[in-house]
Amino acid sequence: MRDAMNNLGGDSNKINPSVPVDLVIDHSVQVDVARSENAVQANMELGFQRNKERFAFLKWGSNAFQNMLVVPPGSGIVHQVNLEYLGRVVFNTDGLLYPDSVVGTDSHTTMIDGLGVAGWGVGGIEAEAAMLGQPMSMVLPGVVGFKLSGKLRDGVTATDLVLTVTQMLRKHRVVGKFVEFYGEGMSELSLANRATIANMSPESDETVSSSVLLKECRDIQLRCGSSGHDQVDDSKAIAPVGMDVESDPENAILERLTFKDINGLVEQNVQLKSLVRDLSDQIEDREMVFKEKFEMELKKHTDEAASKVAAVLQRAEEQGHMIESLHTSVAMYKRLYEEEHKLRSSYSHSSDAVTVEDSGRKNRLLLLEDSQGATKKTQEKVVERLRSLEEDLAKSKSDIILLRSERDKLALDAKFARERLDSFMKEFEYQRNEMNENLVASEELSRKLNMEVSVLKLENEILSNAERRACDEVRSLSERVHRLQATLDIIHSAEEAREEARAA
Repeated sequence: MRDAMNNLGGDSNKINPSVPVDLVIDHSVQVDVARSENAVQANMELGFQRNKERFAFLKWGSNAFQNMLVVPPGSGIVHQVNLEYLGRVVFNTDGLLYPDSVVGTDSHTTMIDGLGVAGWGVGGIEAEAAMLGQPMSMVLPGVVGFKLSGKLRDGVTATDLVLTVTQMLRKHRVVGKFVEFYGEGMSELSLANRATIANMSPESDETVSSSVLLKECRDIQLRCGSSGHDQVDDSKAIAPVGMDVESDPENAILERLTFKDINGLVEQNVQLKSLVRDLSDQIEDREMVFKEKFEMELKKHTDEAASKVAAVLQRAEEQGHMIESLHTSVAMYKRLYEEEHKLRSSYSHSSDAVTVEDSGRKNRLLLLEDSQGATKKTQEKVVERLRSLEEDLAKSKSDIILLRSERDKLALDAKFARERLDSFMKEFEYQRNEMNENLVASEELSRKLNMEVSVLKLENEILSNAERRACDEVRSLSERVHRLQATLDIIHSAEEAREEARAA
């Protein structure tokens, strides 16, 4: 646009944003150094090296354009910088006072609403159009009033409050509406807590979460050093809606929500914490009981399987000894049978050669035949018994194989269950360590915040003392000036008298 103005022969320096524009270079999205003391400084230096040309261009723009402020990198997050340094709250133009408002290219621009400044997020094209003085058109939003009563007690944080508020606003469906918080509960909330509530506006989809302008909103800017903008007399701009005067939003509010007792959050918080603690204790108790039962059941199954295997092995060993003894008996009967068969053969040959029959020899032959029959029967019984024992042995072997496979299966199941138990215990231990680390981090953060509060109090005291000393010095200097002025007047009078005397 400035080039076009130069081509047309005009003054290009007149091309400037029509409204105040603040460009904040936020945190770097690329992190190269971490877990070290100089990580922030190292990442900032690398960011300067990568974006040197961009930063140089932005610096030129901040000097070349009027009504434009560029916040350099490393100053902080844009919403916090806007809250502590950039928000004007009230403009003073030639004695005309009017409230501040802002639009930003981020959905959490609504954080400034906690300071009493109407602000919300818009698209990049809308923001550029506003910079060039174009009006922003929007459907007239409905206004939802949210009345707060009571105050936060110890143990309740703004997070507890904002989660409950967000839940209530979501149920009420406040999409595209303006939500105004009012009531004595707002006067009891600090600016940080109100900014936390306003910062959560995108979570419930309302456009703006406005709050009344309280005197401490101005105090926070003075404390953070926001003194470069138009200054307004606090007694004129803030007193009408100060701490002791409650605004009357009833005329503009179309819908109302009421959070009657903020104190109730402490009971909810305590109940939730006790519930979490009870659940943790129950989980630990159940884990111990489950572990004991599992170990007892595993030991029981292992002992039963071992006893079964030992009994089967003992029975197989006994059957083996019995089979060996039967084999020995069969061998002995077989040897007797062979001897009797040889003896009978010899007797039959001798009976063929000798023609004279002897009654005593016949009796012996009959006895041999009877013993041979008994031996055959005994041998058959032994063979049958041996066959049945071999079948029992094969069956016992198959039972042993089945029991061994069952034992191996139980061992695998036990190993798998033990691995699952170990992994579960490791996961539980990891979660417990993580919770402990979070608690330690929270305690450390609380300690740091307490230290920062103490430092701020000390700084406030130092500033008060310095201001008091400065006032005393100014007073003493004024007195000295008056004395010097009186001395100069006397000298001047003396010179005039001398001149008159000379003239006379």
